[in-house]
Amino acid sequence: MALRVDYIGATWCKVCHTIKPAIEKICRDFGIDIATYDADELGDNSPSKVPTVRLFKNDLLIVEITTKHIDNLTNAITVEKGLVLNEEF
Repeated sequence: MALRVDYIGATWCKVCHTIKPAIEKICRDFGIDIATYDADELGDNSPSKVPTVRLFKNDLLIVEITTKHIDNLTNAITVEKGLVLNEEF
């Protein structure tokens, strides 16, 4: 099972700059690869909102999270990995 996170932000987006370190930490904590993209460079492939975080399992999109709801990323990863989080995590 190969999980990957694609993070799509923009240089002009304040929320993107705020949450990117948290997303990178989540990926480090779970041992998941992260690919970072600038929405302005993606052209037609750019999402309509930034930041956008996409979780893939074996190159299939599992969940797409927009804006600052990064707690949903942790929840999706724990489900895909079959983990149970305690309150200390």
